[in-house]
Amino acid sequence: MRKSWSFSRRIAIWFAATTSLLVGAVTCIGIWVAYEVVGERLDALAKEELEELRLSFALSEGTVADFQRIAETLQGQHSSTPMAWRVHDTRSDRTWSEAGPRDLLDVIGELEGGKASVDRQLRSGRVELAPGLTATLALDGSSQWDIVHAFAAASAAMIGITVLAASVIGWILSRKVSRQLARVAEAMRSLRSTNAPDLDAEGAPEEVRAVAEALAEMLTNIDEGIKKARLLTSGLAHELRSPIQNLLGTSEVALLRDRTKEEYRSALRHTVSEAREFGRVVDNLVLLCASNELRDHRSFERFELGHEVRLRLDRERQVAQEQGVALTIESPSPIECEGDREALLLALRNLVMNAIEWAGQGGKVHVKLESSTDEITFVVEDTGPGVPKAAREQIFEPFHQGPKTGKRRIGYGMGLALARSAIGSHGGQIVVGESVLGGASFRATFPRAEHAAAPDVDVA
Repeated sequence: MRKSWSFSRRIAIWFAATTSLLVGAVTCIGIWVAYEVVGERLDALAKEELEELRLSFALSEGTVADFQRIAETLQGQHSSTPMAWRVHDTRSDRTWSEAGPRDLLDVIGELEGGKASVDRQLRSGRVELAPGLTATLALDGSSQWDIVHAFAAASAAMIGITVLAASVIGWILSRKVSRQLARVAEAMRSLRSTNAPDLDAEGAPEEVRAVAEALAEMLTNIDEGIKKARLLTSGLAHELRSPIQNLLGTSEVALLRDRTKEEYRSALRHTVSEAREFGRVVDNLVLLCASNELRDHRSFERFELGHEVRLRLDRERQVAQEQGVALTIESPSPIECEGDREALLLALRNLVMNAIEWAGQGGKVHVKLESSTDEITFVVEDTGPGVPKAAREQIFEPFHQGPKTGKRRIGYGMGLALARSAIGSHGGQIVVGESVLGGASFRATFPRAEHAAAPDVDVA
């Protein structure tokens, strides 16, 4: 099991650690530079003082008094840096003169005797003043190094203050973001439905607002999907119940008593008719459930459309005959087509069945196939009441219920929705207009080309 962790605590820790590393690195570099600069300045000062002593002594009369005066002058020019001088007479191997603090003169003695070495604070040097006279310098840079040490201590304190401040600031910022996320989470927990909640992301960072907006959009989509699923369930129950009840009713009535062969034959014809209607509903449901897959994996093939239409509309001819509707089919032959055979023919059958239902007793339905070099067209016309202009888009919406007229059964709009989906998957469209027969005219046109671009059409 993964160990849980806090967003605000981790942000505060990382913010403090990153700030500490950056400030610490910069401070260490600054201290190192200060150490180097002070060391170089002390070396330069020692060389400068030795050279000034040599030049000044050369311009003087070369007496001990002159040496003492020059040494006093040089010390006065650098009062913050104590210096000591000792001049050795190499001819007599004795000290000729000396000047400066006693502790530094003792250091010179130790340096000359090999008992001491130059360290970071002490600088030493030697120069020949005159033939037989050699001057040794001892320079104490403690005051310079004290400044560097003070700078290093202040920098260390600054690092501590910076780390503390960065931790506090990081904690405050992370808590602010965490509160916004917690508010979003609380709003999500308090939901009792999938209706998009008010996530109260006003004033929140852009990232939190983006998360809140994405969640709200996702919940809206889920809510729409649930509504469509409920509507689909109702549609399934309605579409499947009628043919099943008709099949059961006809069979039960036929079995109530012995009947003649003609009565049994009539019952079987009615059963077959309802079974075919049941099969059409199942075909529509299969296409509805697989509508997205059809767009991505269309099984295109080349076939002769006119022949398939005349063969596949046999069921619709029987329904039209039973309902007293005159169904005519006009199809130039041959019409070579490339497409999804089952989807195209199911679309045409749905258009024809819709026209038969609306044409009514004594009506007419005319089906015409047209073809050109670039496209193929289905035209289905009827003598029904037609489709008002205001409803010509609504009738293609999934599960749209049309008005009930006479004995016509109220449908859930799957047929026309699936017809548009099937034609749309072939890069075509369906246009509703007025028929020369007085009713509605459905004109479905799609390109012949196999690689026709398919628009995004969804029925669910």
